Amino acid sequence: MTIINAIKKIEKIGKVENQGQFYFVRLDNKKIAFIKNGSSDSAIVFHVDYYNENHEKYHTAYFDNCGQMLKYINNN
Repeated sequence: MTIINAIKKIEKIGKVENQGQFYFVRLDNKKIAFIKNGSSDSAIVFHVDYYNENHEKYHTAYFDNCGQMLKYINNN
């Protein structure tokens, strides 16, 4: 999936921020994210990071694609 397509899908739940190769959306106690694949325009390593009340990461769930990640977010 291209970076542009991943951003379009993820922006349905929040504004996508960019820090270099990393793209993410912060929601309450989670961060939905993916990484740009080197110099190509493809998105890889779709994941959700969970944080506790002290803003410390305590769990990460990884997905094969953006659709799986968004389905997981919508069900949890």
